[in-house]
Amino acid sequence: MRETILVSVVVAVVVASFWTVRRRRRLHRRLAEESVAAMARCLDGGPTPVMKVLRDSAMSLADQHRVARRVDDEVRPYLGKGRAEARPGDRVAAAVHELRAAASLRGDPVPETAVPCPASGPVPDLDSTPELAEAYRALLVTVRGRIRQAGLIVLMADALGVADEEIRGRLADSLRDAETARQAGEAQANAGGLVAAVHTLAHIDTPIPDDGVPGEATRRDMERHTALLREIAEVHQAQLLGWLTDAGARCARQKGGTAV
Repeated sequence: MRETILVSVVVAVVVASFWTVRRRRRLHRRLAEESVAAMARCLDGGPTPVMKVLRDSAMSLADQHRVARRVDDEVRPYLGKGRAEARPGDRVAAAVHELRAAASLRGDPVPETAVPCPASGPVPDLDSTPELAEAYRALLVTVRGRIRQAGLIVLMADALGVADEEIRGRLADSLRDAETARQAGEAQANAGGLVAAVHTLAHIDTPIPDDGVPGEATRRDMERHTALLREIAEVHQAQLLGWLTDAGARCARQKGGTAV
């Protein structure tokens, strides 16, 4: 009697395990199918809304960095030198106009607020900003995770035979390109180019939607990165305008210069 009961229990456990495994396999297959379909739509759909906003923030930093570098080359060396032919005042005015025009073109608030920043010191430099270094490291971690998670989905799809082989191949190629771009961004940061690195990472075309799997896992992280980059851009922009305002006042006291 006991043996019969024991056998019955064993059989019940085996049957339950069998159906559990089958159910899990069906769930995995459905998850892979839905994820691959969503990722495939991203291949031809361009950047998602979350990624577009992130890229705008990275572009804002790049625009400011470009202006700051030019000011450092074309304005700072001539302040207080009495070099009328260099016309640093005109270049200061042009830099202020470019900052405001770039913000207007992106649909950002046109910068007006300036933080006092003496032009006797260096031009504010984003590449040496600790906050941007921290933002870059956090973004790099998220980008690595997105590529890894998407790669696991593709591997699961391959193992289960989910989706068309051509689609799986295109997804795999896209992820290889994303990994190559990630490595390029990391190399830029290691060479001291934080702004370029953030720009590169923000423009990586990883075929991941904003929702579902694996997008939902990193969407909030991407939104936090965007908010942080915006904050850094606003602070740097105000500092750069402050430097330019002081430079314009100095130029007004020089022959050949004009005030901003």
